[in-house]
Amino acid sequence: MKKNKFFQSIAIFTVLSLTLTSSLQALSLAEKARQAVQTKLENLKANLRKMQNNLNEYGTCIFQPKKCTNPQKKNLRSTLTKSAAVIGTLIVALLAAAAAVALFKKKDQPELTVPLTQEQINFSFVMTVINQDKQSSTKMLAKGAYVDSRDPRGLTALSIAAAYKNFDMVEFLLDNRANPHWVDPTILENTSKEIKMLISNRTIKRLSQ
Repeated sequence: MKKNKFFQSIAIFTVLSLTLTSSLQALSLAEKARQAVQTKLENLKANLRKMQNNLNEYGTCIFQPKKCTNPQKKNLRSTLTKSAAVIGTLIVALLAAAAAVALFKKKDQPELTVPLTQEQINFSFVMTVINQDKQSSTKMLAKGAYVDSRDPRGLTALSIAAAYKNFDMVEFLLDNRANPHWVDPTILENTSKEIKMLISNRTIKRLSQ
C-alpha cells in the first residue's frame, strides 16, 4: 500500500515537472516571438520615417526649389513639369486620334435601323398627339400611322386633341382624314366652341360626300 502511494507521488511529481518545463519553454518561445515582432515593428517604423523624410525632401525640391539641399533633386520640379507637359500633349493627341477614328468608323458603317411594326407606329403617333407635337405627328403619318389610332383607353387621336383643346392639332387630324364621328361625346361636350364648330362642319362635309 505504501509502495503504491510512493509510486503515485512520483508520477504526480513527474507530471507536474513536465508541465512546468513545457510552460517555461512556451514562455521562452513567446518571449522570443515578442522580441522578433518588436524588432520588425522598429524596422517598420524606421522605414516609414525614412519614407516620410524622402517625401518631405521631394516636396521641398518640387514646391520650394530654393530650399532644396539635395543637388540630385534640385532640378526635380523642372523635370516633372516638362514630363507632365509631354504626357499632357500625348494624351491630347491620343484623344484627338481616337475621336477621328470614331468619326471615320461612323461614316463608313451604315446606320442600322430596326423596322417598327404597325402597332408600334400607331402607338408612337398617338404619343405625338398627346405631346401636342404636330411635326412628329406628320412624320409618323408619313411612316404609315393610322390617323384614327386609339390610346389604351380607346380614345382616338382626334378625341385626345379635342380633350387638350388644341385647335391646330384637331384641324391637322381632320385634314388628314380623321373620322369626326369617332370623337368621344363627353370630350366633344367639354371642348372649346371653336373645336366643336370645326368638328361639326367637317362631320357635315363628310356626310355630304
